[in-house]
Amino acid sequence: TLDAKSLLNVLRKERVDAILGNNLVMDKLIAQYDIASEIKSYVEKDKPLGVYFAKTFINKHPDFLDKFNESVLSCRGIN
Repeated sequence: TLDAKSLLNVLRKERVDAILGNNLVMDKLIAQYDIASEIKSYVEKDKPLGVYFAKTFINKHPDFLDKFNESVLSCRGIN
């Protein structure tokens, strides 16, 4: 599998005409490489990010989910 950086490099080398990636990650890389004038970027679909944890993991770490949710709220500036 290719990571976002590799996908962008394949595009820049014109080995493909388009790539599909996370817009936040790709926009950061495009800015980092200072190639915004070379790349046309469109948002295909805007969805909230989700995460799933296995019951076995939660059972082994019963405090994890509360701490994780608190951290998410803190990162989003909601608490």
